[in-house]
Amino acid sequence: MGRLVRTCMLLLLFLASEALAVTNVGGTDYTREFAAITTEDINSTQNYPSADIAGDSIVFDSNYSETNYTVDWSITLSLTNDAKFADGNFTLEMWAGGAGTGDINDTAMVTCPAAGCAELVFTFQESPQAGAEGYVLSGSNIAGQKVNFITAQKNSGTTIQIKADIKNAGGVLQWSTPYNTLFQYTENLVPVSAAPIGPLGLLVLFAGILGIGGWNLSGRK
Repeated sequence: MGRLVRTCMLLLLFLASEALAVTNVGGTDYTREFAAITTEDINSTQNYPSADIAGDSIVFDSNYSETNYTVDWSITLSLTNDAKFADGNFTLEMWAGGAGTGDINDTAMVTCPAAGCAELVFTFQESPQAGAEGYVLSGSNIAGQKVNFITAQKNSGTTIQIKADIKNAGGVLQWSTPYNTLFQYTENLVPVSAAPIGPLGLLVLFAGILGIGGWNLSGRK
């Protein structure tokens, strides 16, 4: 009986590890994720309706050495809960050895409207250089700049998260990162809706209007 319990526990641990792993199209597991980012608060006095994350902070591991993506592949960065990337100029800077390299020529951004976009798409213009470990998002056409966001009215406890997807030239998904939390709402920002007025409420309201006009319900002044 004890052996059966131990076997079941080992099986559950294996399944859990498989669920957390990111599997590429070839079936090999690699960890692809964003570097840890300090989650920032959103409330009526900060990060609403606009917010930003400091430069050189939004970094994700690309594992180029295992995936070998090339020209015309794409990277899509997406946000949750109606948040938008706020600016029209973004770049991906190559990341290696724990820092940006200054190289922003691997990818080119597909246009993001001035009003903002929930997704940023970058296409590869050349194969990444050997030693590339990942990319860092810059909120400008030069490296190392803060990234600006547009935030929506949400309830307290809501989070804004980011993830990255890489697709090949045919648009087939090759891998995705887990979601990473950028912001968390610490206050309800959703407007309070007025309660609907029922038939009795309408009658009382109408009677009140007549009273203000100097009329009683008999129709005589």
